[in-house]
Amino acid sequence: MGSHAICIALQDTSPGYAVRAERVPLAVLSTFAKEVEQFLRGDTDGLDTAALEVALRPGELAIQTTPFIQPVLVHDLHRMTLSPVLDGVSARRRTVVLRWQARAHRSRLYRVEIRSGYLEQPIVIDADSQFRADDADAWVNVERYVRGQLEELGGSTVVNAHLRLFDGSSLTVATDKARLASEPRNRLYKTVLLRIRARFNLYTGQYRDAELMEFVDHDRRLDAREWDALTQRGSRLWHGLPPITTWLDVQRGAAG
Repeated sequence: MGSHAICIALQDTSPGYAVRAERVPLAVLSTFAKEVEQFLRGDTDGLDTAALEVALRPGELAIQTTPFIQPVLVHDLHRMTLSPVLDGVSARRRTVVLRWQARAHRSRLYRVEIRSGYLEQPIVIDADSQFRADDADAWVNVERYVRGQLEELGGSTVVNAHLRLFDGSSLTVATDKARLASEPRNRLYKTVLLRIRARFNLYTGQYRDAELMEFVDHDRRLDAREWDALTQRGSRLWHGLPPITTWLDVQRGAAG
């Protein structure tokens, strides 16, 4: 088997235009490049991505490697063409694929295509793809703080809070009428911080079965009296000890 290049292309029009090498939001490029590196590297495949040379293809946002051969990566690519079930694909590669697919399922404007001479046809990850893992152990119970804009609140029978997160995705959080009735503030269409209880997918970062625990009031303004009290307490605790710069040098291993 000869060596071939691998090209991973992102098609995304959510910024209001089609991203390409000539024009792309920096955050999108940074995230995509990091995920491509994780996909190529896999788990313990022995591929040195630091030494791997790539090129950005003009006219699209696509990262193409120089020709190389890595048997585990080629094996994983072939498995993805044979079945949407990702069992047997390296864990890191599986995580990246499911993350791309989760974005594509949230927005039909997002699509990733993997092309290579190792493949008879490209692997497409989009709103219609159904890659999945045996994720019985991927969902864990968590308590998290999530921030976003509260777009909808209430309901006649099922009471939910609909939150638009800053990555553009939405999150439905179950609550109850009594909790909403006791809220003194109108938070609708405002940026809010929620403390939730939910199931969290370790592969995709998605939440499900989210329940509202509380609205969190977070005041970014500085309380001068509280700041002074903390400063005085710190001074008392540090009294008689060496200067903090000496302590930092010790922590850094710079002390002689």
